[in-house]
Amino acid sequence: METVKELFDATRTQFPELAEKTDNLHKQRYVDDELELNFLWFECLADVLNAEMTAHIPYENYANFFNFISDQLTESGREIYECIDVALVENLFFDVNAKHAKLYWDKLSKPIKELYLGFHGQPPL
Repeated sequence: METVKELFDATRTQFPELAEKTDNLHKQRYVDDELELNFLWFECLADVLNAEMTAHIPYENYANFFNFISDQLTESGREIYECIDVALVENLFFDVNAKHAKLYWDKLSKPIKELYLGFHGQPPL
């Protein structure tokens, strides 16, 4: 994959339930904004995941998604890497308490953790 559109389409195809939750949040926030080709959709996806963490939804429910994202960081082009970094990873764990964050943090791949630490400077614990 090389473009954010390809990442967007692949995410929607492979993770339809997560995409539906993200679409709903995105439409609430950005009524006039198009879903496609937009980093804001991936920011909303991070917020959906944060809400799931806060609601005690187990990491295992999203393990395949995080594995997919980790793979894209190492296999895809610069545009996708930047989208994952800026729109998704930088927004993960926002307003998630440390106890809930730890359940996800401990299981995330090294590439995702490195991006998070590169921006925030410390784990969300």
